[in-house]
Amino acid sequence: MTVWATFKMKAHYKVPTHYNLDHLSDANAKVTHRLQHVLQLVENHAYLFVDEMNSVRSLTPINHLGVSSVIVAALWESSLHEEIDLDDVNALDNLFLLGGAATHLVLMEYLSRRRKTVDFSVSSLSGAEYHHIQQHNLAV
Repeated sequence: MTVWATFKMKAHYKVPTHYNLDHLSDANAKVTHRLQHVLQLVENHAYLFVDEMNSVRSLTPINHLGVSSVIVAALWESSLHEEIDLDDVNALDNLFLLGGAATHLVLMEYLSRRRKTVDFSVSSLSGAEYHHIQQHNLAV
């Protein structure tokens, strides 16, 4: 399983719990609740700033339980923790990027009610996107 597939799979398990998407037993009410609630969560990326009680707090992706639980699950419930240097700051940044992206994608899937495949490989980028990334890396 790829790193991305691991993060996305764990996000599918963690997001409903951390964002209160599965608390209703009636299927129709659950779909309606999810659509309304997820729309609020994705607007201005509010899902990064709501706490477990769905009130807006001064949380960030680094200390947000929804995103960090996806990261912890992806690392420790698989063998990824054996492959990554946790002392490397860039590796930690990448973990938060993957956790946030997986969380966002799962929320968008709830909103559209369709599973999506996202290819993050370099070969999937257009020439313009790849050039932009190269220019940004050279500027840093």
